[in-house]
Amino acid sequence: MALHLSVPLSRNSGESLTSQIQRFIKQEIQRGTLHPGTRLPPSRSLAVDLKVSRSVVVEAYAQLAAEGYLEAVRGAGTRVRSHLSREAVVPVLLDEGPVPPMRWDLRPGSDNAPGLPRREWLTAYQRALGAPRPPGT
Repeated sequence: MALHLSVPLSRNSGESLTSQIQRFIKQEIQRGTLHPGTRLPPSRSLAVDLKVSRSVVVEAYAQLAAEGYLEAVRGAGTRVRSHLSREAVVPVLLDEGPVPPMRWDLRPGSDNAPGLPRREWLTAYQRALGAPRPPGT
């Protein structure tokens, strides 16, 4: 059974109806209200409920699928993707207390970084650059 979505739409805002639907669904996925695998209403049903053209809903679903939030399977409907793409996942900043007052000068050629775990830093730096790993690491 498909979910019923109550998308708040403003026909007087400068934002298109398609964008408003996209934004609402994206926020619900990011908040965890819409879980992976949740089947969304068929585009025709949602269009009737929202009193918009079906093409508005189809376009919103298509854009969200292109962004990695939804997947459409012919005959099975449109669902929240089971495995969201990296772009679709919103990072959460965890408050793990105060940040220690460390300052490391990481400019090339600088030797002003006492306590810096050099091997770990070099490995992370090379990984970020996509450089091949040195033998034995």
